[in-house]
Amino acid sequence: MPHGFSKLLLYVLVGIACLVIAASLASNVGVCVAEGRVLHDRDYFSGAVEFVIHDPVDGVVEYVQGASIAKLVTSQKYSGSDEFLRENPRCCEFVQANSGDGGPEVGLWDTIRGIRTVEVSYDKRYAADDGAQKSARVTGKVAVTSCGRGRSYR
Repeated sequence: MPHGFSKLLLYVLVGIACLVIAASLASNVGVCVAEGRVLHDRDYFSGAVEFVIHDPVDGVVEYVQGASIAKLVTSQKYSGSDEFLRENPRCCEFVQANSGDGGPEVGLWDTIRGIRTVEVSYDKRYAADDGAQKSARVTGKVAVTSCGRGRSYR
């Protein structure tokens, strides 16, 4: 009897391992297993943009004669990712994980789970100290899950 039980346990463990591998492979091609849907590039970009436009740190780098100044600002708010993507249609692209500075730390386990790194670049509009409208080019990287949710990169 113990031999039959151990064989059954082995089959169950192999079956679970196969399910985990299949879910991982599906996530890598954009399948959100939890929601039963396939993500397209725009879904990943929307997830990254939602994260960026709701980021509590609202800053820019201003370049003045011979120096650069990092400062907190009050920027234009967007109603959502659709509005942002309409105004910034070429804002997003997929980049290698952990490439360059300031990006998300994406490890092997994240990659297996289908997380992709999206770089978001746009002209952030904000009010200067004197009330005048200004803009500054801003670039950020966001790790986006296979279900389209952005993850903190700090």
